[in-house]
Amino acid sequence: AWQRAGLAAGVAQSVLVSGAAGAGLREFGWAILLRALCPTPSADGQACGRCQDCDWAGQGRHPDMLVLGADALDHEDAGDDAAPATDERKRDRASISVGDVRALTVFLQKSATRDHARVALLWPADSMNLAAANALLKILEEPPTRTHLVLVARSLERLPATIRSRCRLLRLQGPSPQEARAWVGSQQVRQPELALAQVGQAPLAAAQLPASYWTARDRLLPAFAGSGGGRREVRLLDLADAVELPHLVHLLQTWCLDLLAVQHAIAPRYHPDQAEELRRCAPRAAAEALFGLLRQLGHSRRLLEHPLNPRLAAEELLLAYMSVFDRG
Repeated sequence: AWQRAGLAAGVAQSVLVSGAAGAGLREFGWAILLRALCPTPSADGQACGRCQDCDWAGQGRHPDMLVLGADALDHEDAGDDAAPATDERKRDRASISVGDVRALTVFLQKSATRDHARVALLWPADSMNLAAANALLKILEEPPTRTHLVLVARSLERLPATIRSRCRLLRLQGPSPQEARAWVGSQQVRQPELALAQVGQAPLAAAQLPASYWTARDRLLPAFAGSGGGRREVRLLDLADAVELPHLVHLLQTWCLDLLAVQHAIAPRYHPDQAEELRRCAPRAAAEALFGLLRQLGHSRRLLEHPLNPRLAAEELLLAYMSVFDRG
């Protein structure tokens, strides 16, 4: 991807990185930032990793570097005496505000300390609201000399077309299934293929699945199958407090999508190890109700960071799942 983008020759003034989830968007954006700061890049154009600039940038201490968004908090709290960030502060810093963009304007207007370039990384760039995007557009229209903007976005559609048109777009493709399995296996993941299936074949996301996810999966999937007329009768609502709400939403979504696939004689994509249970449940699930539940789950995903009552939200989703089936 680096070679295809022509980055060996240098970094454009404004770059927008996007592509498949789990394809390394954030890591690629960081590599571009390091390349723009490094005065002695290697033969392939990547940062050398040995000079003073690379050392400072790797520690988040480079005077000509600014990071906005989710990564900014990590660098702010990098010191040994830094107070740990609260969950609320992490959520607030994960989005890029108009105040952040104004601070970016001030940063870019200053002269580079190291007589090379000033570089800013915005991740996730698609977390900006309209006011922040309009403020950024003014910078993109007349960027200061010897500056670089690196935007990393998970969803291009959430960025205004005016911003997209003023950046050099770099679309990252996901790796092949063979490459993904080999890499995930090298990360000491016990079941690489099953882990990849959970996250739509995104290798970075598969390697980062926490132990709590697998615990939730082991508890929830038998309960999902039991509610669909399986042999095991499990009181599904008893699990409302037992698993984290994000895990519940993700597992319900993927399970319902697999049910719809099986109804259309398609092999399950997310839970292939549960094919027999899915085949038994699918005939009793109403397709229209499944689509309705998936819409409800999509709305719930947007509210995961601010649930007023996690248990109540979990119970509502579990009741909606049970209502999908003909109870006889």
